Amino acid sequence: MIPPNGNNNGDAPARLVAPLACCISSRRLGRVAADWRLFCPPCWDDTTIAGPDKVAQVRRRRDRAGIGEEVRHREKWRLALDMFDEMIEQCGLPTLPVAADFGYGDCTLFRLGLVSGYRLCCRTGYG
Repeated sequence: MIPPNGNNNGDAPARLVAPLACCISSRRLGRVAADWRLFCPPCWDDTTIAGPDKVAQVRRRRDRAGIGEEVRHREKWRLALDMFDEMIEQCGLPTLPVAADFGYGDCTLFRLGLVSGYRLCCRTGYG
């Protein structure tokens, strides 16, 4: 995770930019990361910020963190669907059921995306 601006002055939560991994499980290997994306929240995307001073601040923060121009805000559930599609299309993995925790399993658009790709969604983490 990357803090928002070295001094954590309260402009934004400290866990703003975090990797998002898509894991697969196998009996031989256990659970391993199969793909990943960098999650960029709106406050780290200079194209979603209003005001030239704030835009400049976000650009400096992105430069210090080494975040390239191609990384923009995209919802985590959309990133997860992108990773599933990439693994199926580019890696030749079969379409299999997906287990998702509450953060994804409760997102209707994520579940609809899974169903449209002929995958099943199993919600886990009931408490």
